[in-house]
Amino acid sequence: MAPDKSFFIYAPGCFFDRAGLFSADLGISLDVCYHLLEEDVYQCYMQDLFSASLRYVAIYSSNFEATEGYSPHMRHRKITAWPAIHMPDWKPLFKVNNRYPFDPKDPENTSLSDFYFWEK
Repeated sequence: MAPDKSFFIYAPGCFFDRAGLFSADLGISLDVCYHLLEEDVYQCYMQDLFSASLRYVAIYSSNFEATEGYSPHMRHRKITAWPAIHMPDWKPLFKVNNRYPFDPKDPENTSLSDFYFWEK
């Protein structure tokens, strides 16, 4: 491990950063949102992600509502709706479409996710 890096375990509901030690210009979430099955865990995670980000948020995720027809460890949500409702100071910047959009004939090499970016 690099001597100039620190890593911490995130636990929803246990993340309190009153001193602002865990803030950064950019908060990144990669392949997390659709694995958060419980609504309260998802709400807490999104709140913590946006609250710890000072200027930008980047999320790589699916962006549609679905609970059935996919793996039992997945719950797809319309992630772009959350900041609009809960974080009105955050504005959507842009979306980067996945270079390899989902193909049911090739699920191992394609994805349902795209990159979404917001700015405060």
